[in-house]
Amino acid sequence: MTMTTQIIRQHVRNMTVQVRDPLTSEVCGSGVLVSPSGLLVTCAHVVRDCGADPRRVGSVLSVHIPATPEHQAEDREARIRWYPRESEDDLVLLQLAGGPVPPERVGTCGPADESDEHSFRSFGYRRRDEYLGLHAKGLIEGHVPSPRHFLVEPVQLDSRDLDSGMSGAAVFDVERNLVVGFVFQVWEPGDSAKDGGLAFAVDAAVLASSPAGKLLVPTFLKHGAMAGPEIDREMGATIFSDGPAMLSGWSVETAPGSLGAFVGRGGELDAIERVWLGNRVRILGLSGMNGQGKTSLVRTWLDGHSQGATAQRPQSVFWWTFDPAANEVDDFLAGVIKHLSGGAVDPSILPMGTAKANLAAALLQTDRRHVLVLDGLDGLQVDHGELVGSFTSQALRDFLGYAAAGQHESLCILTGPRDFRDLENLATFEGMVTDRLTPDEGRELLRHNGVRGQDHELDAIVEDWEGHALALTALAAYIRDQCGGRAQRLTDLPGGDSELPFATRLQELGNAIERQRDPLERAAVDVLALARMPLSSPELAAVIRESNPGLPRETIEPALAGLADTVMVRETADGDLLLHPVLRSLNRARMRAEGTANLRSIHRLLAEHYYRAACGAAPVMETL
Repeated sequence: MTMTTQIIRQHVRNMTVQVRDPLTSEVCGSGVLVSPSGLLVTCAHVVRDCGADPRRVGSVLSVHIPATPEHQAEDREARIRWYPRESEDDLVLLQLAGGPVPPERVGTCGPADESDEHSFRSFGYRRRDEYLGLHAKGLIEGHVPSPRHFLVEPVQLDSRDLDSGMSGAAVFDVERNLVVGFVFQVWEPGDSAKDGGLAFAVDAAVLASSPAGKLLVPTFLKHGAMAGPEIDREMGATIFSDGPAMLSGWSVETAPGSLGAFVGRGGELDAIERVWLGNRVRILGLSGMNGQGKTSLVRTWLDGHSQGATAQRPQSVFWWTFDPAANEVDDFLAGVIKHLSGGAVDPSILPMGTAKANLAAALLQTDRRHVLVLDGLDGLQVDHGELVGSFTSQALRDFLGYAAAGQHESLCILTGPRDFRDLENLATFEGMVTDRLTPDEGRELLRHNGVRGQDHELDAIVEDWEGHALALTALAAYIRDQCGGRAQRLTDLPGGDSELPFATRLQELGNAIERQRDPLERAAVDVLALARMPLSSPELAAVIRESNPGLPRETIEPALAGLADTVMVRETADGDLLLHPVLRSLNRARMRAEGTANLRSIHRLLAEHYYRAACGAAPVMETL
C-alpha cells in the first residue's frame, strides 16, 4: 500500500492571471482566481489602468489565464462584479465569462490577522527582460493604521522583490497555506536607501462582504496528500538488509571542482547547511543564470563535509551531471538505483520511466542520509513561454515527486537556470536563487585570477559584467594573457558593446579566448565540448590522435598535462577533465556554426569509448 504525505500546498503561479486592457491587450496587472465559478480578485487601480471605472459594475476587461503543465492557456472577458463602494480599499472582484475554471487553479483565501511575522510568497507580472512573470517572497509585518477609509487596515510587507506589475498579486502565507492579501502598493524610496523593501497589501478579509465572502477560511488550510514511493516486500527485504553491499560511499566522479577560485557565497553556503540540518526539505533547487557558480557552490558545500566522520556528514553522495544535449533520465535513475542498492539491484531488468523512478526514490527510505546532486538540468526544463521551468521528462517529475513525499532524511539538490515550476507547491521543496557576485566578491575573484588594479577599477569591471562569476573568470584569463594582468574596462575588451545581449557578449569573449589557443588546445576543447562524461588525459589524447591526424602523436598526451590550469577546463576529484557546462554549450555552438570537419568523427569515437566502457571492455585509448 502506498504511503501518502501531506505536502501539497496551494500553487500560487497556477492561480495567478494577467489583467489586460481590452483594447490593446497590454498587461496592466495581476489577478487571483478565488472561485471555481470564475470569480477573481485584482486591484481597483489595475482596472483604471485598463480604461474602466472600478465602481461601474458590468464594465468589461480582458483576462489571460496562462498555461500550466496540465492546462492550456485561455483568453476570456471579465466583468466587474463587486467593488467596496463605501471604502477606499484598492480591491475589485471580477466575474470571468465562459464558464467555470478548474478547481485546482483556484486560490483559497483567509484574513491576515494571524499572519504577523509569517513568510509569504507571491507571483505576478512584473517584467524583467524576456521573463513573462516573476516570483517574490518576503515577510508579512502586520496591519498598519491609515487616515484613509479602509474596511480593514492595510497589511505591511517587507520584500525586495515586489515591483510595478505585481499589483493584484497574491500574498500567500506559507505557514497557513492561505492567500491572505493582494499587493496594491510598492513604496518608492527615491534616492533614500530607507524602506527599500516596503510594500502594502489589501487584507483578504475585505472580501468578507463580497460574493466570495463565504469562501474565506479563518485559520489555515491543510496540505494535500501526495503518494510516496512503494516497493515490493520481497525485493525490499533483500535491498534494505544491513549487508556490506549497502555501504555506498561518495560517488562524485562527474563532480567538478571550482572553476578558478571560489569566493564569497557565505550566505548561500549557510542556507544549504541550514536545509541539510533541518531535515524537513527533501529537494533543494538552486536556480540562476548559467555560470553564476551553482555547481561550484554545491561542490564547495560537499567539500566542507568530505573530511571526518561527523554526525552531519552525508553517508553517501551521488552526483550526476546532465548533458544538455541528451535525455539521460533513464541512465540517471539506473545510476541512482545501482548506487543506493550497493549493486544489489540490476536496473536493466526494470522497465523505463515510472518503475525506475519509484524504485530509485524508495531506496532513499532507510536510516542512512544520502545526498543526490542533479547538476545542470538545463536540457530537461522548458526554456521559454508560459511553461518555462517545467520538466520535459515525466520520469524525472515522477522521481522528484516520490522523493519529495518519501519517508527519509536524504536531500536531492538540483541546479538549473530556471525556477523549478513543478515543485513550487511542495512543502518539502525549497528554492534558492544563486545571484550575481557582490562587488567585494567580484573584486576578490578577479585578484585571485591574476588581475591587478585599484578597487574602483576592479569594481567597474565587475559591474561591466554584472557580477557574473564565469564571465569574470574568463575575462581574468584574457586580461592575464593579453594585458599582463592589468585591469581593463569593458570597452577595451571582447564583448565590450554593452548594448549586446549578455549571452552574445559572453560568446564573443569565449571566441577571443579560443583564438589564443594553439591547435592542440583547440582540439582538446573540441573533444571535451562533445564529451558527455569526464575524460582522463589518456582517453582525451586517444580521441585527439584519431580525429586530428595532422598533430604530432607523441607530443599530445604530455602537452595536455597543464590543460586543467586553464580557465576553460575543470578537473574532477579523480583527475579527469571536463568543460564548464556553459563553456561546453558555447563551444558546441561555435563548432556547429563553423561546421568543424571532424565533428562527426569525434562523436563516433566518443560513442565507441562509452560503449566499450559500459561493456567493461578495454578503454578506447588501447584500441586506437
